[in-house]
Amino acid sequence: MVLLSKHKRKNSKLIFTAKKSPKLKGENTFYKNHIFIVKWNDRSLDADAFVKFFVDKNGNATSFKPGLNIKL
Repeated sequence: MVLLSKHKRKNSKLIFTAKKSPKLKGENTFYKNHIFIVKWNDRSLDADAFVKFFVDKNGNATSFKPGLNIKL
């Protein structure tokens, strides 16, 4: 299995980190439902991203999809 990106908690904040793109690292802010906005630490990227989490019947996150093509 190749880990392309991950989410981890740091000081009770959810942090997104892209393994192959070190600049793509930032804090997640809740938007709605299971959708979060990632605000990149490197503000020169001049854009943030949506991340949608998919959950099982118990509400536990099973996967996520980063990108802008998320239906809100």
